Amino acid sequence: MMAGAKNRRQRGVALLFTLGIISLLLVLGLAFVTTSIMARKVAANNSNRSQAKMLAQSAVSRAALAVM
Repeated sequence: MMAGAKNRRQRGVALLFTLGIISLLLVLGLAFVTTSIMARKVAANNSNRSQAKMLAQSAVSRAALAVM
């Protein structure tokens, strides 16, 4: 009877340990996904900013040529 209780207790500890590892992996995965999404947004914002700057410079150049 004691051997069965010990075996059951060991399985319970193994289950808790496994659930802890899975939870840790889940948190790490969510952090990676969040970081990836944020990096994608930053890249899109940088691209839009560069495009807006080039368009503004082009408009200034065209206006300067039109005045001349």
